[in-house]
Amino acid sequence: MVGSGIVSLPWTFQESGFLLGLIICLVGLVVSYRTCILMIRVAGNDKEYFETLYKYWGKWAYYCGFISTLLIMVAAVTAYFINLSSMLYYIALALGEWIINPAVPYKPVNNADFSTFSLAYMAIVVFVIEMLITAKKDLTIFIRLMSYGSAFIMALIVFIIGFGFYGLGTSHYEVAPASFVIPPYTDSEGPRYIKLFNADFSPLAGALGIGYFLHTVSLPIVRNNANQKNNERDVFLGYLLVGFTYISVGIMGSIGFVGSYFSEYYINNKTSMMEQNCMNMFSVKDGLAFLMRFALFALLFCCFPLINHFLRSLVFQLFFRDREITRGIFFSVNTIGLLVPTLITIFYPKIGSILGSIGAIAGLLIVYVLPVITYLKKYRTEIEHPLLAQAI
Repeated sequence: MVGSGIVSLPWTFQESGFLLGLIICLVGLVVSYRTCILMIRVAGNDKEYFETLYKYWGKWAYYCGFISTLLIMVAAVTAYFINLSSMLYYIALALGEWIINPAVPYKPVNNADFSTFSLAYMAIVVFVIEMLITAKKDLTIFIRLMSYGSAFIMALIVFIIGFGFYGLGTSHYEVAPASFVIPPYTDSEGPRYIKLFNADFSPLAGALGIGYFLHTVSLPIVRNNANQKNNERDVFLGYLLVGFTYISVGIMGSIGFVGSYFSEYYINNKTSMMEQNCMNMFSVKDGLAFLMRFALFALLFCCFPLINHFLRSLVFQLFFRDREITRGIFFSVNTIGLLVPTLITIFYPKIGSILGSIGAIAGLLIVYVLPVITYLKKYRTEIEHPLLAQAI
């Protein structure tokens, strides 16, 4: 559940205010854990939760659950693609600065500007690379490399939290009310404003619909648990660790990334708002950020083919269940699956808004609604039709 999307958490906490963000994270954790447990209990011996939805509600619930999961995977693939393109773009700019040493420093261009070397061109490069990689069905090497991914994620978490503590030690902060309009930061010495509560909490609430999503993939995990009696406890511990990570990264990031260390970013952009991808706030030649970008790029490069494979498998299962997957179908689905995040990266590389919007819709259904109503339907059936309940 903890992935590269955490680079958007500092922005979401700034949007919500870090105290309201803390409350939303805790409430989301408790509710998501509870609905996940309800889903596990109702599913019983079903291979997939979609089968459970079909048994109790019919086709409409089956397709709601399936399409919600598919949308969440689309959001994940898009987030990975945006981050992958962005990390490679900034790495290329840094190498160009150090090797060529241009008279005019390179300025990152993160919009669809084809008149200069922009993120749009890097998205096209990544599209070509991933087309060649994902055309292969054997992903064994990426599965092996992904086993080291947790170390890179831990490094990213420590990196963001570390800048929070650095900001506390080097910058002057003032707590602002929700109604206060924060002016653009024009120097490195002035106060930095943080809000405990803010009105725009929707990006965080939506993103947590994806961030706390374990529901449809939890069944094989708990079934392979060595001690089945501890399933609910182990799921709770997993959610607890994930929630602690989100809260720590969100709060410390929302503090650290408005600190004086990022004065150049705020002065150049004439703003007081963070970038949705906090890694884009560092200067191109920042050595520490370069190392972190390279590590994150290595992680994303290994993970993306696997995430894309999961999305592709869902599409095959939904649209081509009773058909043989020919080379043409495979190529077409794979191309469309890569073209969509490529176009989004070129024209709308707002990772926080994308995760928040899709999570608000798909996460609402698969995380908060369907598990509850299916659980209630199960027990209503047991009370009113006990023989039917046993048959199901």
